Amino acid sequence: MVESKLKAGNTLILDRCPYFGVAFSSAKRVDVEWCKVMTPQNFGLLAPDLVLYLDIPPEVSCLYQLFYF
Repeated sequence: MVESKLKAGNTLILDRCPYFGVAFSSAKRVDVEWCKVMTPQNFGLLAPDLVLYLDIPPEVSCLYQLFYF
């Protein structure tokens, strides 16, 4: 369903990205090269067209939890 919407010209905005998994896992001392191999693009899934990183203070990022808990 998502792929057909994208092909129809719709824009999809997500707050997660496969690259975050690489960063998270490598921070836990998992081999970075292994993490890169395990990204969804290597399994035929879609790659993002654009990735934005927000540089915000930790206090602000903690507010994000208020929307989900």
